[in-house]
Amino acid sequence: MNPSFKTISIFLSSLIVGFFTSYRLNFFVTGIGIIFLLTSKRVKFKSILLALVPVLLLSLSFFMAGYKFSASGLTASINNNIHANFENGLVLGSKILAYALLGISYSMTTDSKELIYSFTQQLNLSNNLAYGILSAINMIPNLKNDLENIKLSYDIRSMSHGFLNIRPIFTLLVRSVRFSDNIASSMEAKGFGEDRTNYKIMYVKKTDYIVAVALPLIILILGIIGL
Repeated sequence: MNPSFKTISIFLSSLIVGFFTSYRLNFFVTGIGIIFLLTSKRVKFKSILLALVPVLLLSLSFFMAGYKFSASGLTASINNNIHANFENGLVLGSKILAYALLGISYSMTTDSKELIYSFTQQLNLSNNLAYGILSAINMIPNLKNDLENIKLSYDIRSMSHGFLNIRPIFTLLVRSVRFSDNIASSMEAKGFGEDRTNYKIMYVKKTDYIVAVALPLIILILGIIGL
């Protein structure tokens, strides 16, 4: 699916879910997120399980909070309406699941570079901003190695750097600013501008339009009819 249309679809779906307090609707959205993950070729089953563990724990904690305490603040042992508290817990817990699965399915099935390419081509995102984001994405994996090299250089010079010492972090920040400045100078030297060809063309299919409209619309209709 085209990343831009996927972004619009997931964003609208998330907004719509927030307007309703139906645990059935939340579980429906959760199921959609799981289907997206299982049908994606980018995601491994092990990665899905690892991502779901903290989500399930957080959802369970919200369920217990909603079940134990009613809207009036009374505990379930004091409030005789156990069914209402149980449903309140389901709403809170399933809401966490719905939002988490939408976010996880979006992040794990979307390539970051394709997302930026799509934003520039379909949503007219500025090339300067787009390639700045790409530079940051490519720089992030190197930050850990840079920090280790900085600490190693401190050790060679017999300079102390404890766990709470911010000196290595400050040095890393300075190097990152210099890196960004070098990238900007290189882009200007090569005549970087808005009028340029695209390395990869992101196409939009009819199914992209259908899914982008159908998914939020289905969730809205199910929420209105009281699923």
